[in-house]
Amino acid sequence: LFIASRSMLRLYIAIPHAKTRRAPRQRRAARKIPTIIIYIIMPPQNDLFIKLFELQSDKVKPLENFSTELLAAVLNNNRDLLDLFVEKILHIEGSNFSLQTQVHYPRENGSAYIDLVFKNEDSICFLENKVNSKEGKMQLETYSQILKKQTENPKQYLRYCTKYTDPKTVEDIDFKQFRWYEVAAFLDNFPKKETDTLRILFLSFLNHHNMSQEIDFSDAEKESLPCLLKMTTPIFKKCFGILDNISREFRTNFAYSKAIAPPADDLAQRSRIVLYTKNVLSSQVGYCDIVVGFDFKSEPASAFFSFYFDKNIRHYQNFLDFFEKEKLKEYPSYGYAYQVYKSLKAFKNSEEIQDWLVETMKGFKKLIKQMQPEIQWAFSPV
Repeated sequence: LFIASRSMLRLYIAIPHAKTRRAPRQRRAARKIPTIIIYIIMPPQNDLFIKLFELQSDKVKPLENFSTELLAAVLNNNRDLLDLFVEKILHIEGSNFSLQTQVHYPRENGSAYIDLVFKNEDSICFLENKVNSKEGKMQLETYSQILKKQTENPKQYLRYCTKYTDPKTVEDIDFKQFRWYEVAAFLDNFPKKETDTLRILFLSFLNHHNMSQEIDFSDAEKESLPCLLKMTTPIFKKCFGILDNISREFRTNFAYSKAIAPPADDLAQRSRIVLYTKNVLSSQVGYCDIVVGFDFKSEPASAFFSFYFDKNIRHYQNFLDFFEKEKLKEYPSYGYAYQVYKSLKAFKNSEEIQDWLVETMKGFKKLIKQMQPEIQWAFSPV
């Protein structure tokens, strides 16, 4: 049993009494008190929820469920925080709300489980949460129809929380949507109290999964992106957040090596924030790499994919003959790079950037599948 406080966690451990020789009456009395309590004082670890989540094997759908349960636990742990969340984030008036998770409601063709249900005497609110997935088919419309049948609560609200920009319209219901980073900002600004451990752990969890940072570029930021030295920390965080979200796809497509961020001098000298992997051909002669990320030295600033190969690799001429000439960039005395660029201004939001980067990686693998079979890649080109 963990008891949380701001400065420590108390761990209560029950340990059986050691067996001792007693008179019969003493033994009977001893059985009534079979344990002792040991207090262990432990400093709080901000990565506790992160480690618990990592124990799961499938982390796509469970991330939404895990985040939902943690949010409910944080809000239910503090009545003032819960009512303020309803007011400031859900934009609903009232107080004394209850909060339940995964609430079952029957419907015509089966049933529905609502992530979070907020209720008081007058109001009911369904909150659907999404992290790395999108809305199910007619999901919000279905929830709206279920809400309208909750006649015991005259005021009915539908809310939608997402990690990425995902504009929705739902008719004939009070509908609003917001983002996880807004939830994180709200929790971070709530006045500190003695029982803050859960909230602190949850904020660390949100930050770890890039849910506490707005990762869409504003129009003003897009205009300033070519000036790397003038870039702000939030812009860097947005770039790293996007790359972290596609890192699993990067590893899946080029699985033999771990995707890593570039050295600090790569950022300063080349004006790039990237994931890259090197020596992607089985042959150890020469150098080649695959890079995906952001190039701020280009005009305009762009998302890009690059496959570089130098003149010493065995199939150097094969690559020159195979790739489209307009997509090859020459590095005199060194080699060439097959490159695909798209201006950041062409994307509406970060999800479009991520989708484009992933599709470009997959497109490259389809492309090289057409090459001569004697070219041996260090990953499966299928």
